[in-house]
Amino acid sequence: MRNRIVNDGAATVFFLTTRRKHQGRVVSGYYHVGWYTEGTQGAVNRDYALAAATMRFIEPILASDLPEPLATICSAQFRTMKPIDVATTSELRKLCDNRPDRTADYLSEVARVETFARARSGYAYPSWGREFGFTWDDAAGYYQTDAELSKVPNSSKNRKWRCRECGYFIKSGALLKRCPLCKQMATLAPAEEDA
Repeated sequence: MRNRIVNDGAATVFFLTTRRKHQGRVVSGYYHVGWYTEGTQGAVNRDYALAAATMRFIEPILASDLPEPLATICSAQFRTMKPIDVATTSELRKLCDNRPDRTADYLSEVARVETFARARSGYAYPSWGREFGFTWDDAAGYYQTDAELSKVPNSSKNRKWRCRECGYFIKSGALLKRCPLCKQMATLAPAEEDA
C-alpha cells in the first residue's frame, strides 16, 4: 500500500473498515501524507515509510449513509486499498472535516490497547517485542540505511521467518521490519525449513 501511495503521488489516505458484523463498512477518518522516505527494506523491496502532515478521525459513518456517488464508491468491495479520483478525495475529506474531531479518542484507544496487551504479555506490541508504543524518537530506525539491500519476499509460505543476524525463528503472517529478539532491522527472511 505504501509503495502505491508513493508511486501514485497520493496525498490522502482514508480509513474504511467494517465496524460490526452485518453493519457494513464505515469511513472513520484520514491521514494527509506530508512526507515519505525509503523504509528498512528499501525501494528495491518497494518499502516506504510515510508520515502524516495532518490526520483527522471522526465518529464512523456508514458507507451506505454517504451521499452518492460516495456511498457506491466506499461500499464496493476491495482488498487493502482502492485508489480514488481527486473529486472523490475532495468530497470525502470535506465530509470528514465537517464532523467533530475524535482523533484524541482514537489515540486514547490505542494507549488503552497497548496497556491491555502489556498487562497480558509484558509487551505493548508482543510480535515486535516492544514494551511501549512508538514515538518520533523511534522513527529513524524504520528508514532505509546505507546498507546494501537485496530483494526479500514480503510473505512466507509457512508463515515462518528467520533472522539473518541472530537465527531467531518467528511465526508471523507478514514480514516484520525488526527482529523481536535481537532488535535488528531488515534481517528477517522466509524460513522454508521447519523451525
